[in-house]
Amino acid sequence: MSKQKKRQRWSATVILAALLLVCTLPAHAEKSDVIILKNGDKLTGEIRKLDRGKLKFSTDDMETIQIQWNSIEKIKSKNRFEVEIDTGKKFIGSLQEVPGKGKMRVAGDKEKNTLEMASVVRISPFEQRTLSRIKGSLSVGFTFARANRVTQWSLGADLTIRTPKRQIGLKAESFFSDQENVESTTRNSLGFQYLKFFRTKWSYILMSQMQENEELGLNLRLLIGGGAGHNLIRNNRTIFSLLVGMVGTRETFSDSESSEFNLEALGGMEFSTFKYQGFDTDITVSLVIYPSLTPAGRVRIEFNGGFKFEIFKDVFLGFNVFDHYDSKPPVESAEKNDYGVMTSIGWSFK
Repeated sequence: MSKQKKRQRWSATVILAALLLVCTLPAHAEKSDVIILKNGDKLTGEIRKLDRGKLKFSTDDMETIQIQWNSIEKIKSKNRFEVEIDTGKKFIGSLQEVPGKGKMRVAGDKEKNTLEMASVVRISPFEQRTLSRIKGSLSVGFTFARANRVTQWSLGADLTIRTPKRQIGLKAESFFSDQENVESTTRNSLGFQYLKFFRTKWSYILMSQMQENEELGLNLRLLIGGGAGHNLIRNNRTIFSLLVGMVGTRETFSDSESSEFNLEALGGMEFSTFKYQGFDTDITVSLVIYPSLTPAGRVRIEFNGGFKFEIFKDVFLGFNVFDHYDSKPPVESAEKNDYGVMTSIGWSFK
C-alpha cells in the first residue's frame, strides 16, 4: 500500500471519529433541582453532573452553567443519581438536605447515607440517556518554519461514554511532518478502551489499538489485551491511577514483508490535575511500559504529557510532549526513539 493511500486511510479514520463527537444531543429533565451557594444565593434548575470539581447545572434563565463544587452549601433533588466519594464507594438515590454545613444525604430505596460534600467527587443522573453521557474533544495543530521549510500538522479526537457501571472510550490521533529535502513522516493511532467499574477504586479494562509510525519504521501494530486499574488518588482536583495487564501485538515493519506476533506485559500510570482559578487548566501525564514476554529482552515505552487551558467557553489551547521508545526494534534499520512537541487549538464538550 502506498504512503499516500495509507495517509488517506488514517485521515478518514480520524475524521470519522471526529464526526462521532458532534452527533449528540443531550436529554433534559424537569428543572426542579435546588442548590444553595455559600453566599446565600439559591438556584433552581437541573443537575446535569459533577465532574472534576465542577457541577454542571441547567437553568431556564441562565441556560447551562458550571459551578465550583466547593462553593455549594446545600443540594437537593427528587431525581435519582449515582454519587461517588473519594474512597471509590458509590451510592444511588435522590439528594436531600441535612442539618449542618457541607453535608448531603443520598436516599436510596433501602437506606439513607449522609456524606461530607467535600468527599464527593462525581455525581451523575442514574437514569440518564446514553447520548447525554457523551463527552469528547476535537483538536488541530499546525506549524510552519520558513528557515528549514518544515510543515507539521496534527489532528486529534476523543470520545467517552460513561454510565454508572462502565465507560467506553475512543481516541484517534494523526501527525504529519514534511521538510524540504527530507522524507516526510506520519504517525497515526486509533484506540478503543472499555472499563468496568467496581464499588471501590478498582476497574477492569479491555483495550485495543492500531498504530502506524514511519519514524520507527512501523507500518502497522495491532494490539489487544486487558488488565486491572486502581485509583490511588481520586478527588475534585487530582486523579492518580495505576494499570497492570497483558497484551498481544502483531507488528509489520517497513523493511519486512512478514508480520510478527508478540506477547507483552503491561504496566502504567496516569496523573491528571486541574484548577479553575483564572484560566481553567488541565495537566495530564501518562507513562506505559510494555516488557516483551515472547521474545524476552525487548521493552517498549510510551510517554505522553501536556496541558491545556480554556481561552473561552469550550475552546482550549493545548501543549503536548511525547516520547515513544523501542529498545529492540525487529528491524535493525528502524529508529529506537520518536519524540516531539505539539501545540494545538481545540473544542470540547461534556
